[in-house]
Amino acid sequence: MTDAELVRGIRKSDSACFEELFRRYYPMLVSFVTGIIKDRSRAEDIAQSIFMRLWTIRLDFDESRPVKNWLCVCARNASIDYLRVRRLVCSDSLASEIGSGEDVEAKVSASDALDILYSSIPALPVQRSRIFKMSREEHLSNEEIAARLGLSVRTVEKHIQ
Repeated sequence: MTDAELVRGIRKSDSACFEELFRRYYPMLVSFVTGIIKDRSRAEDIAQSIFMRLWTIRLDFDESRPVKNWLCVCARNASIDYLRVRRLVCSDSLASEIGSGEDVEAKVSASDALDILYSSIPALPVQRSRIFKMSREEHLSNEEIAARLGLSVRTVEKHIQ
C-alpha cells in the first residue's frame, strides 16, 4: 500500500493501516531523533508520541500532505523541544538543587520524569501543547495566556491540568 492509501485508512480509523505506517516509519524516526538528541531511549519515546499524535488527529490529517514529511517535521520539532527543555532543566533547576545539598539521586529521577513529560508534549492536541509551552517555557500566567489566546482563564487552567 502507498502512504496515501495508508493515510486514507487511518482517517477511517483502520488500525491495520496505522500499524503498517508505524512499522514503515518508526525505525527511521527513532534513528533520526537519536541522531539529534543522542539518547535512543528518549528517541523511542518521542517517536511513539508522534505516532500517538497522528492517531489523535487522524480525522483532521490532510491526505494531500506527505505523511513521511509530516512525521519528520514533527520529529525534528520534538527533538528541538526536548533539547531546549533538557538544557533548561539541567542548567537551571537541577544545578541549583544539587548545589543546595539535597538528595542528588532524587533530583536525577525528577529530571528523568521531566524528560518523559516534555517528550510527550508533541502528542498533545495543538491548543493544549501551545498553552503548556506558554505556561512552562514562557512563564506566562494563566490570565496572560487566556488574554493572548482569547480564552477564559478556566479553559487555560483545564488545559494545563
